[in-house]
Amino acid sequence: MVRLTQAGKQALDAVVAKLAADPEVGTFIFGVTDADGEIYVKGDGYNVLGDSNSGEVSLDSVFWICSQTKMITHVAALIAVQHGVISFSDPVSKYLPQFATENLIVLVPGSPKDKPEYTPAKTTMTVQHLFNFTSGLSYTMPPARDRQITEYTAEHAEVNSIEKFINLIKGDLAGVPLNFEPGTDFVYGWSSDILGFLVEKASGISFEEFCKRNIFDPLRMNSTSFYQTPNLRSKRVALNYLQIDESGKKQLGLHDPNIRLFETDPKKVRLHLGGVGLYASAKDYLAFLRHILQLKAGTAPNPILNSEYLAKVFEPALPPSGQKSIQRLLAMVEAALGNGVEGMWQWTASNAVTMKDKEERRKKGSIAWSGWANTQHFLDPTTGVAVILQTQMVPPLNVSVSKYYDELEKALYAGLE
Repeated sequence: MVRLTQAGKQALDAVVAKLAADPEVGTFIFGVTDADGEIYVKGDGYNVLGDSNSGEVSLDSVFWICSQTKMITHVAALIAVQHGVISFSDPVSKYLPQFATENLIVLVPGSPKDKPEYTPAKTTMTVQHLFNFTSGLSYTMPPARDRQITEYTAEHAEVNSIEKFINLIKGDLAGVPLNFEPGTDFVYGWSSDILGFLVEKASGISFEEFCKRNIFDPLRMNSTSFYQTPNLRSKRVALNYLQIDESGKKQLGLHDPNIRLFETDPKKVRLHLGGVGLYASAKDYLAFLRHILQLKAGTAPNPILNSEYLAKVFEPALPPSGQKSIQRLLAMVEAALGNGVEGMWQWTASNAVTMKDKEERRKKGSIAWSGWANTQHFLDPTTGVAVILQTQMVPPLNVSVSKYYDELEKALYAGLE
């Protein structure tokens, strides 16, 4: 059992107060749990910026968790492997024929970005490659454009929605484009979405239903879904946007609802996007992380994963070239936030994992990731704590949020016993 001292609580309260006073942050909630339950939760703001009638942010407030969806997707897929629904060694094309080797093309290194060259793939893409982000599927493929926004904001097709989504990734190219031969490197991209589609095809039920049966219902995550239902919408934290005018002045306001980011009409959601698509309350995401802590400690009352597949959540899985690539990616993120890169990173079957202790903070073997709307989490199995800091604001990589997240983490570890 982990205990937060009174001095530790006061230190966290002081950092939270600074975060609440920052006009660039908006609504947020910070929460810490150990394997037994929440040990610290505090937030600030209203579910809708400046609207007291929308209710104060709380553990029941619902956030679009964006890329925090990926961890849940990968755990769901690990459950599918555990139950024999799929296998790590299965070719992806067993379930999605568009990923047959003859339908894949690999970017030629050094080819011009405006006129990229591709060569036929030689390696079979497997389910394991999707888990480890070694599939070669990338959000940013030349010709230069933000493919992530294009595909994720597209209207969901009424018929053959998965197949048509894959065609969007392919575009007008001769095959599905990959950054490299599967299994040889790491790149951030569509792997989680394809993994969710694959589980849906293999199980014969929607990915929403698969997650509900195997994760959401067992863990009583009653406010987590790929659908923004009326119940979730009533508790939803509205998306905010930090604007910068010509003079450089920053002002936080509500995001323009006319700018399409994602399909939110439950009647039109026909794709369960395992990379970005979940809505979840802060309470639910803490419950999910707490269950992982309980699994690690051997105290979970109704374990969703056995020890063999739980290990995959924490084990580094990248080849040396892949470790260099994820390190470069996170170095760019830290540079954008004005920070230095701390620690060496790897990728497991579900998350980034740090390969060394961070001074006065999380320990080696901690897993972590974040979401586009400045949502973040980490889980430290050595110390026995998991942490979330949920906001709902864009653009991503907000410097203030990151700065206070670091302060909160240091104050937390100084106050634990």
